[in-house]
Amino acid sequence: MKRMFSSMLLLLAISSSTQSQKLEYPSFFNIGGVLSNNDSETHFSMVIAVYSVVVSHEPTGDLSPAAVSYTNGFYQIPIIGISSRDAAFSDKNIHVSFLRTVPPYYHQADVWLEMLSHFGYTKVIIIHSSDTDGRAVLGRFQTTSQTNYDDIDVRATVESIIEFEPKLESFTENLIEMKTAQSRVYLLYANEEDSYVIFRDASQNNMTEAGHIWIVTEQALKANNTPIGVLGLKLNYANSENEHIRDAIYVLASAIKEMMAHNETITEAPKDCDDTGAIWESGSFPVLKKRRTYHQSRDTLKL
Repeated sequence: MKRMFSSMLLLLAISSSTQSQKLEYPSFFNIGGVLSNNDSETHFSMVIAVYSVVVSHEPTGDLSPAAVSYTNGFYQIPIIGISSRDAAFSDKNIHVSFLRTVPPYYHQADVWLEMLSHFGYTKVIIIHSSDTDGRAVLGRFQTTSQTNYDDIDVRATVESIIEFEPKLESFTENLIEMKTAQSRVYLLYANEEDSYVIFRDASQNNMTEAGHIWIVTEQALKANNTPIGVLGLKLNYANSENEHIRDAIYVLASAIKEMMAHNETITEAPKDCDDTGAIWESGSFPVLKKRRTYHQSRDTLKL
């Protein structure tokens, strides 16, 4: 889906009762939005209005979340992603000031481990795509397993790791190799298209029948040939952009109010890109990382 960028001037009015007598704060805080459709832009405007914000916008073309994050990272201007779940955004060397209301896909490895512990599976085969996200889920699985599951008797061991190039045409050769292994528990990280190919070939090789356990990530569940009995997970509200808009604005406004209440310095944000050395010290907003979203069940912002 193409992403639409709207330059929005959002004037956030802070009650004078919260103003410190010792420090002078900016009168307005500008918040920009990069949203996926016109309906979301309308909802964005309505949510902002709750915080006494006046909106003015003008469409200026397409802009990716990565470009927005990379550019604003030069100035420490905080970016809150509401739909980006790629592992790449967790690289703080590149996306310095990027936060998100949804966790990255590779965090699903944590749930894999909980499921393995629940069912008592102690030996698995991991299948993942050879991209940033696929390798991230493998790394997360291995690190979390060693850190949080000290008892070797209950810790799931990886018998085999199968890495494949995205845009599969056939997975049969790998399945034949998997048949020689002892484990019949398969952990799959793949996108919808590759999952379709894997499930198709697995079915043809009788590897989706009783005795074979498939535990998959959210994307794989979207394949229209997902076998009966596959175990997977789906994040609640993941695709509800309106809910995440509300969360993002809530944490921004509440963080600013908290900083003002504690007399923390908030300087004017950079107004243009002329000086790449003008880092906005106030923009680091460490308090943002501790804020809970409007919907408490979705916990804090993710890095």
